[in-house]
Amino acid sequence: MSILRALSIVIVSFYSVMFYSWQSLLPIKQSGNHLAWAQNFDAVFDDVFQEELGDENNTQTTEEATVAQGENATETPDAEAVEEKPEQESSGVMRTIGSLFVLDEADTIVEKTPLDHYIEGLEYYQQERYNLAFLSLRNAITGEEKEERAYFWIGKMYHLGKGGGIALKKAFEYYLLAYEAGDIKIYNPEIWQDLDDKNVKGTGYILGRLYYDGKHIERDDVKALQYLQKDADRNHVEANYYIALIHYEGYQVEKSYLLAVEYLQKASVKNYADAQVLLGRIYYRGEGYIGKDPERAITLFTKSARAGNMKGQYYLAGLYYVGDIVAQDYQQAKTLFESAAAQNYAPSQYFLGQLYYHGHGVRRDYQEALDWYKKAAIQQHAPSMLRVAQFYQLGYGVAEDNEEALEYYKKAALLGSADARFQLAMMYYGIDGNLSEVIALLYEAASNGHMMAQYNLGQFYRHGIGVTHDNLLAWVWFKIALHHGNQRAQQDVDAMQARLSSQQIQQGQDYLDNWLRDNNRLKSLAYNQ
Repeated sequence: MSILRALSIVIVSFYSVMFYSWQSLLPIKQSGNHLAWAQNFDAVFDDVFQEELGDENNTQTTEEATVAQGENATETPDAEAVEEKPEQESSGVMRTIGSLFVLDEADTIVEKTPLDHYIEGLEYYQQERYNLAFLSLRNAITGEEKEERAYFWIGKMYHLGKGGGIALKKAFEYYLLAYEAGDIKIYNPEIWQDLDDKNVKGTGYILGRLYYDGKHIERDDVKALQYLQKDADRNHVEANYYIALIHYEGYQVEKSYLLAVEYLQKASVKNYADAQVLLGRIYYRGEGYIGKDPERAITLFTKSARAGNMKGQYYLAGLYYVGDIVAQDYQQAKTLFESAAAQNYAPSQYFLGQLYYHGHGVRRDYQEALDWYKKAAIQQHAPSMLRVAQFYQLGYGVAEDNEEALEYYKKAALLGSADARFQLAMMYYGIDGNLSEVIALLYEAASNGHMMAQYNLGQFYRHGIGVTHDNLLAWVWFKIALHHGNQRAQQDVDAMQARLSSQQIQQGQDYLDNWLRDNNRLKSLAYNQ
């Protein structure tokens, strides 16, 4: 009898183990519209998150003690830490066990995608089943294919201590992954400000970037410098680089090449390739009060290029392409341009188009040139759009097509290309004579330094084409064109000046001085854009 009892216990134990093991493998049931729900939940998180941040900041001493532990606080449990018990059916153990071995075709287990894990994690999060939410979200980023939106939510769980203790360093690491993935949810400065208030290293850099980039909040270089400096003082390489960039551009703060070089050197000695490239560019051009130093420029470009930096490869290729401080070598230039183009760097793709267009070191091939220009144009590279437009207008490597040319000119003009605006003006002038639009485009191009647009505006005012005849304005625009290097305008300046009184000439000179000053003030190098 004892043998039979022992055997029955063994059998029941076996089936019980099989029941729980099998249940853990069954797919979790989700509502039919779970995808739409998840997208909506993902989109309206902001207010809820801010309330949670507020609750967390107002908690009592127990949680404050946890926050004080900072990076050493207990992390969210792993998969083994918490296992929720599956619900049992009420129809009896043996019937349940038997049903495990009779699966309908609809119940066939299907391997989940990262998106499935992500949606499942959001559903668990909404149900406040944080341990299961964490496991599902982590599964969404575990394989080769990742659902990058999960980074933010994992960071949030570490940040707020959902399902475990607060771990601010872990929160920062996952938030940073979300930032690098371009997740719009992480562009909220209040999230980073909370971490910065708790002295988490690196958050000053991110806040500085948010204010510098100006893509999701209004650009503010003064605030950017304040935040960046906090991490620069802790030898944060990227923070040093962006401080240098702000001083180099001088967009909202006073331009200072000396400060730019100082901070670039700090980042450069840490082998930060972007800093080496910009520092090399300053030495190559001798910008500001920094003297030209070709040898140092070559060294810096070479270091960054060897590190695989696409900008370094591009600038080093440019040296070989131009051949002013190194021996001209189109083959070497082509190799370096190709390395950067393989990283989808639009300026290098443009110059590969130039090589094939001009036949420099290769057989001239308009079709190959057009292909490279189009690759760069897709990335909103205005000079490449301009080239594509010209190829369609002139029929180089493609059938002549003025409508297609107009479309590319318009796209380049919207990106601020003065050349494209001038070409559009000339096409409109030749097509239907819409003079008001022609004048507007010429003025936009001329205001952005296009000397042929400036010269043509002078002619329009001189002859009263589309505008009221005005010798003084004609003289001013001819003078501006001459200032920008159009020597052809000199005879027109002389001709107009002979028709003006000394008082008009003084009035025109004052206007010219003000225009040049304001025009130069508004210009920004925007090197990193």
